[in-house]
Amino acid sequence: MKSLSIAQEYVLCSLNTKGDLPPLSIKIPVCVVASGLIELLLSNCIKVNENKKLCVINGLGAEQVYLKSLFDSLNKPRPIEIKEIALEYNLSFTNKRLNALVADIGNSLADRDCVTIEKGGILGNESYFIPNPDEVDRVIQKIRAELLESGTVSDETVALASLLEEGNQIRNYFSKYELKQLNVRLKEIKKASSNQLLKQMLDYVDSFMIGLS
Repeated sequence: MKSLSIAQEYVLCSLNTKGDLPPLSIKIPVCVVASGLIELLLSNCIKVNENKKLCVINGLGAEQVYLKSLFDSLNKPRPIEIKEIALEYNLSFTNKRLNALVADIGNSLADRDCVTIEKGGILGNESYFIPNPDEVDRVIQKIRAELLESGTVSDETVALASLLEEGNQIRNYFSKYELKQLNVRLKEIKKASSNQLLKQMLDYVDSFMIGLS
C-alpha cells in the first residue's frame, strides 16, 4: 500500500477517539490547512512567488483528490496570501470549508482502512473518523525512525513533526526525553535544510501561530 501523504498523516494523528478534531484547539485546524498547503507545495502544484503569495502552477494530481477543495480555493486569477487562506478556513463565521477539507481527507483515510467512519450528530448524518491506533503508531514510528534514529530524513517527515509540534500534539506520542531530542533535531534540520521552500512555508506557519496567540 502506498504511503500516506503529509495531510493524511497529520489529520490521522490529530483525530481524537471520538473521530473529530479536538474542539478547543485553535492551532490544530490551522495546521490541517498548513499540511495541505505544504503537500501542494512539495508536489509542485503551487509555489510561493516573489511577493510571498501562493499561486497555482500545475494541476492537482488524481491521487490528491482529497485536497481539491483547498486547491480550488487557491486556483484564482490572482495570487493569495497564506494568511488569507488560513483566515478563510479557520476564522470565518462557519467551519464549512474546514469541515469539508477534513471530511475529504477523512474519507481518503477510510478508503485505506486507517479510520472507521461512524455517523452521529443531531440528525445522525455527520461523519466521525475513528482513527486506527495501529496506523497512527505506524506514522509515529516513522517519525521516530527518521528523526531520533538513523533513518533517512524526508521533507515530509520534517514538516509533519513540525506541525505536530505547532499543534501541541507531539507530546501525546513521545516522552519528555524524546521531545528534547526531537526539538534539537528539528532546529538543526530547519537551519540546514536544502529545501528553502519547505523552510519558508514552515516559517509562515510559525508566524501565523504567533498572530493567533
